[in-house]
Amino acid sequence: DCTPGAIFENVSKKEICVHGYSKTVRNVSQKTKKKVFEMYGIEYPVPFGSYEVDHLIPLSLGGNNDIANLWPKSAEFPGFYEKNITGNYLHEEVCEGRIALFIAQKRMADNWVLIFNNLSDEKIRELKGKYKNWAER
Repeated sequence: DCTPGAIFENVSKKEICVHGYSKTVRNVSQKTKKKVFEMYGIEYPVPFGSYEVDHLIPLSLGGNNDIANLWPKSAEFPGFYEKNITGNYLHEEVCEGRIALFIAQKRMADNWVLIFNNLSDEKIRELKGKYKNWAER
């Protein structure tokens, strides 16, 4: 309930499919991160690698930095690592024209775990090879 998701209203497939797009819009202050943890009743700071303040709808899918799109996502399975794989998968699907951006956004917000659980082991390995994660497993 604290994190329903939020998007940049005017973002388009053309914009998000430009390499490096997410870096141009990422902007979450330490103050906001602390507030996110507080909203979820998690003491801050947390041990390194145990949580990250995550965008429910990833920046790469047009999600924004509003607190309605931020949550403290645990590293525990299924955690932020698996969610990042799912976001990368949907980003590729949008940019290849296999799914509409608004549908990918909705699927991430509604049940990203279901999408991850339906990815084949081969697809997960492929995505891991393409997209490096700071919390590599």
